[in-house]
Amino acid sequence: MNLTDPKSGNSFKVIEIVDGNTFRDIFEVANVYLKNGELVDVHDNYDGYDCYISDGGLPGFAISADGDLVSVFNANSKFKNGFLRAISTIVLQRAKTLDCYVSNKQDLEAIYSKVFGFKMASIMDWNPDYDHDDIGQNHGNPKVAFMVNTDADVETRSFGKDDYDAAKNGNRTIWPRKK
Repeated sequence: MNLTDPKSGNSFKVIEIVDGNTFRDIFEVANVYLKNGELVDVHDNYDGYDCYISDGGLPGFAISADGDLVSVFNANSKFKNGFLRAISTIVLQRAKTLDCYVSNKQDLEAIYSKVFGFKMASIMDWNPDYDHDDIGQNHGNPKVAFMVNTDADVETRSFGKDDYDAAKNGNRTIWPRKK
């Protein structure tokens, strides 16, 4: 399918239903070249996910069976945020939730709020026990935001560093968007 960024007019040919292993392999390679790539998790297994990738393999994303948007990446610096705007129709129709870092270098929560209109349902303090790639040091001990796809008013709940399950599950049932 061809998707177009309504702001820039840039067009992306996106391949739907990419095999999970293929998606993971492509994403692992692309992630090495991403600025702040450590902020986007590469999952061990994408079975049960609908995986999407551009025909050039530089941008892509996946949506779990229960509607969690994961592994959004764009290693094509030529189009920067245009890919997010181009995929917004699919994301808004299919994704219910997402988790992301609130980094001092790249605030993914602000980006997903602005581009997709997702709202923060809960936020969790940084847990150094789960640090990888020196995220804490390189990104100012970023909090983890748990976001929902909704037009409803959402009261953001705060959680401590050891409350991942509660933070992930808090307010995440507010969906779908109002038409």
